Amino acid sequence: MTDIVVPCFRAGLESGELCIWVTPDFLTTDEALEALKSGVPDFSDYLARKQIEVFPYTDWYLSGAPDDVQRATDSGFQRHLAKPPSVQALQELLAARGSPAASAKISAP
Repeated sequence: MTDIVVPCFRAGLESGELCIWVTPDFLTTDEALEALKSGVPDFSDYLARKQIEVFPYTDWYLSGAPDDVQRATDSGFQRHLAKPPSVQALQELLAARGSPAASAKISAP
């Protein structure tokens, strides 16, 4: 996985983009950081400037428990959707944003 992802992050960093890597369950943040250090010249500079951040999936994906919803809103998010979101929750979110997709017929799998 790192042989595919690291070059993408390198290109983004070198183009001045802000990058976030949420690592999957089979890759620790330390392993991801080591791969980035090996594959991105001057990686420590990008990290020091906070141009890239690496999070474990357990810190990024919340379950939808009441304390998770509060944590999301305290962090500045306007809405929290637990995975997988319901069709109704998606339509409500789209409607709140004024999206024409809110009235589209969506069928659940």
